[in-house]
Amino acid sequence: MTKEISRLSGVIPPMITPLTKSRDIDIAGLERLVHHMLEGGVAGIFALGSSGEGPWLTATQQTTVIKEVVRCVDGRVPVLAGALEPSTSRTLEAVHRHADAGADIVVITSPYYFPSDASVQIGHIETLVNASPLPVMLYNIPPTTHNPIAPQTVKQIMQLDNLIGIKDSAGDWDNFLALLKYREDRPEFVVFQGAEKLSAQSIEAGADGIVPGMGNLVPSHFVAIIKAIQAGKFSEAKAIQAQIDILWTLHTYDFWLIGLKYAASVLGFGTGTAVGHVMTMDKTAQQEIASLLKKINDEAIVGK
Repeated sequence: MTKEISRLSGVIPPMITPLTKSRDIDIAGLERLVHHMLEGGVAGIFALGSSGEGPWLTATQQTTVIKEVVRCVDGRVPVLAGALEPSTSRTLEAVHRHADAGADIVVITSPYYFPSDASVQIGHIETLVNASPLPVMLYNIPPTTHNPIAPQTVKQIMQLDNLIGIKDSAGDWDNFLALLKYREDRPEFVVFQGAEKLSAQSIEAGADGIVPGMGNLVPSHFVAIIKAIQAGKFSEAKAIQAQIDILWTLHTYDFWLIGLKYAASVLGFGTGTAVGHVMTMDKTAQQEIASLLKKINDEAIVGK
């Protein structure tokens, strides 16, 4: 490992990539978004993940995003960058680009497009972890890779020195508990929850943190969940989780990413434009999403 990073914990939102209507990077919107998340108390920012449309951005756009996030963060929190490519060789190219752009940690998935069993995944991960100039974090996201990384596979490779943890977005509670148990074999290996509806439950069970897409919108709510559980205020944490569950319905008005990006645009972060999806929601749906945002902010439990 060539870059020393303190143990990760807390809220690390997978940042959307704000775009202009012409699908260029919205630099001003990106800067506003980064400062919004930092003011909300996040412990890191994950660029170029699924919410950030990392696999669909060009290499030039990816580098621009990382450089701008690094500039805006200015060393205050770690910057994680997704190298979410389908093959080992392409992922390694992205890893080196991201390192050159200033990222602190690189995030990788299972190989995808073609089926990848445990043996293929282990070979892929070992090659990347050993060759990466940056610490590596795994990202289990079966809905997009269609190749889930099983807890038993993680157990086999979690002793690799340069592998620091996993973000699990599968939403499988039993598998998540297995990851927490296997962490006992290497306590410095961190386990983060990526399924927002399991945020409070996961922190209570001992997860190191949360990587919530809606952390783009209400980062302080997720931070408040962690603080409440750490203080033993479990009913307060559950009440905040209930607010988040209500807001989560914004994903149901269109393709989930469109719902998230439209909500972000309401707050001034980009135009709602996505790389490969066209918004189909009508004005009524847009008004309902805006109302959801207003409701959760007006009724916020945070700080009460």
